[in-house]
Amino acid sequence: MACKVTISLLVLLSAGQAFNLRPPGVSPNKPGTWAPGVCLRPTWSSHIPRSASSTPLLPFDGFQPPLKDPVAAYDSAVKQGEKKANEPAPIIFLLGIQAGLQVGIGAAMAVATMAGVPGIQAKDPGLAKLIYGFCGLPCGLLMTATMGTMLFTGNTAVVSVALMEKKIKLQQLVKTWVWSYLGNMVGAGFLAALCTYAGVFSSSAAAIASVAASKTAMPFGVAVARGILCNWLVTTAVWIAQAAADLVSKATAIVLIITIFASLGFEHSVANMFVGPFGALNGGPSFLHFFLRNLIPVTIGNIIAGVVMVAFANYLSFETEFGLRGASGSCVRRGCQKREMSTEVVACIFTFQ
Repeated sequence: MACKVTISLLVLLSAGQAFNLRPPGVSPNKPGTWAPGVCLRPTWSSHIPRSASSTPLLPFDGFQPPLKDPVAAYDSAVKQGEKKANEPAPIIFLLGIQAGLQVGIGAAMAVATMAGVPGIQAKDPGLAKLIYGFCGLPCGLLMTATMGTMLFTGNTAVVSVALMEKKIKLQQLVKTWVWSYLGNMVGAGFLAALCTYAGVFSSSAAAIASVAASKTAMPFGVAVARGILCNWLVTTAVWIAQAAADLVSKATAIVLIITIFASLGFEHSVANMFVGPFGALNGGPSFLHFFLRNLIPVTIGNIIAGVVMVAFANYLSFETEFGLRGASGSCVRRGCQKREMSTEVVACIFTFQ
């Protein structure tokens, strides 16, 4: 054990001689001053010869953190909402169809998986819920986040915050919401019809129809509440995913958060756009009945969550005129300076600048 500790200390001492981890301008032989806000970065020691044209061994130049800080994430969401709202209606509709297909296949996978493990449901219902949440829906949301399709539930947050920032007009928000909602419904409904005709879920068709029936039996207020809880998590996942720079970061945010909402049984309007038509085609309640008893209250709840709990909450926190940053972009409330300092430290650690 002592030998291992000694070897570790020798390695650390060698690394310390190779790299001078000190603020710029502070020499190891000449005392210097270090002002707060100056980041530590690795600088090559003078006894290691390096030519001007040599390639650095540590490729930190141009490195970007995998996740934007909260203020940059807010600005990115505003730009994304503005971009979506400026798309023409036919494009929104076509991208909405794709999103309906993607989320629909995720919902189908989730319900089919749940129906295929009756033994686990009986012995360990908690594990069964986790399987249901993890299988399917996170993959559907990941497809929408990476392919740039138009998901209505995500639009309730990012397009709304663009309106709050006065980047778009109200009619643009209505256009984006309506056409993405219709596109999602067409895509999910088409997938339900296609899967029914192909017999893809023939062994679990009765289970999916039963799920559709149980959703229509839910009281109106309960459906609204579950829609709020669901889209608070979904739009949070979308918000974080659009601030991520790589696929792994996006997938991590989406899989973890979407698993929560699906496992807890919250209600997602676009996912239900598959469950309702599929149930209607396989002995469940009619789609009109499903639309009136489930989709309407769930959609209302989804809108409340996206607009109020995510878009408006972040608008109050990061908006440039009345929010925490003030008109000049600087903090104006107590505690904000501490947040900016911590963000600077994180950026310093990531960029080594």
